[in-house]
Amino acid sequence: MLVLKNNSFRGPIPSSISKLVNLSFLDLSSNKLNGTISLDMFSELHSLQYLDLSSNTLSLSSNNSVTYVLRNLEHVNLSSNIFNELPRFLLGSKNLSVLDFSNNRIRGRLSKFPLKDIELLNLRSNFIEGDLPELPPNIRFLSVSNNSLTGTLSGICNAKFIEILDLSHNDFSGVIPQCIGSFSQSLSSLNLKMNKLQGAIPSTFAKGCALKNLNLNSNRLEGPLKPSITTCKDLQVLDVGNNMINDSFPHWIEALSELQVLVLRSNKFHGYIKNFKGMINILDDGKGVRYMGERNYSYDYSVAIAVKGSEIELMKILTILTSIDLSSNNFEGQIPRDIGELSSLRGLNLSHNNLVGHIPSSLRNMTRLEWLDLSSNKLSGQIPTGLLDLTFLSSFNVSYNQLVGPIPKGKQFNTFENGSYHGNEGLCGVPLSRGCNNNVLGQPPPALWMNSQEDDGSKLEFGWKVVTIGYGFGFILGVAIGCACLRTGKPKWFVSCDLL
Repeated sequence: MLVLKNNSFRGPIPSSISKLVNLSFLDLSSNKLNGTISLDMFSELHSLQYLDLSSNTLSLSSNNSVTYVLRNLEHVNLSSNIFNELPRFLLGSKNLSVLDFSNNRIRGRLSKFPLKDIELLNLRSNFIEGDLPELPPNIRFLSVSNNSLTGTLSGICNAKFIEILDLSHNDFSGVIPQCIGSFSQSLSSLNLKMNKLQGAIPSTFAKGCALKNLNLNSNRLEGPLKPSITTCKDLQVLDVGNNMINDSFPHWIEALSELQVLVLRSNKFHGYIKNFKGMINILDDGKGVRYMGERNYSYDYSVAIAVKGSEIELMKILTILTSIDLSSNNFEGQIPRDIGELSSLRGLNLSHNNLVGHIPSSLRNMTRLEWLDLSSNKLSGQIPTGLLDLTFLSSFNVSYNQLVGPIPKGKQFNTFENGSYHGNEGLCGVPLSRGCNNNVLGQPPPALWMNSQEDDGSKLEFGWKVVTIGYGFGFILGVAIGCACLRTGKPKWFVSCDLL
């Protein structure tokens, strides 16, 4: 066994490694190794079972025509290098069960890879093209996301014991096979995000469904979102954003007690948002809905897979803002008053719907709220002065409604710019030029701490790229000029593995 991972070794792998003829375990991962690998250096390592050269800057020598086979090789991880083809000595490895070539420059078709006995295959972020071949029945993990694969998904139906399947960010078309529901007792994570899939979401899921993650974002799916998904009692992530789903608000989500991420944005959901009671319970139990929007997100997702007697843990990292985003649908009616009971909420986006009535005064109870977007609806009445109690509020948008009366003065409201109120002819007061006594006010100086926002509410994004946080907010009066000293920051939102 030779383990030299997580060091700062530089240069090429020494050819003298070929003299370690009894070596069974070689791990040189996470160094600064570079140069080309001559496959001859492995030709005498007949006992080698485990090979990990990941996270270096290695490439394959042009002479990749060797004919020897490392028959005992079981686990190969060459991810995060600059390989452009598969080493030939892998093609005849009968015991190969784990193969990770993710984040390389591999070209060609998936059918050329040794799939027959593979249990874990990770080819994410390469240049692989062509159709998805029929998957072997014993495969447990497959990720081919961020490639150029095309065709239908009919090949997945043979993989009856697969636990994690990530086909996201490709060009797959056609419908989602109904077989997905039939073997959901083993399937823990399904990611089909960013393809061209159409038709309906599978209507049935097996009793004892094991799904924890279902990501169908950015396809062409339509039809209703059926409550049969509640069979998947352990579901943590349900993402159907950016499709053409036509349905009313899915009140049955309260049956999904483990749900942490729900994305409904940019569909054709309609009707009344009448009941937040179940969602309140989910939020208050400390483990329920954490996100209902379009923002980039990552989340805790850990699955242990036993391969050849060894346990391999696949983990994702949790960074989820407690938020609700139901924007860009056709919801109508009033904003329910009980939404104010979601006291742990950090973000609320109900923009671009057909909501009417007043802004509920109960929103003042959402004391942790950092951003609030109610723009592009048909809301009327005044902006509740109770919103001044939201001292963490750093982004606010009620543009393009039918609001009237004075804009609240003081605290956070002194920092919001004109774009937050555009399209409400009845509003008056700072920062607008229209005074509340028909006086014309001078334009206030630009806020010192807010990034400028687009006038068009549809372009406003509280993106995690740049957002100012209102933690510890307060005005500190200076002796000389009384300037407001505000602390700004950029939260560390990031995506890990895309879903998976």
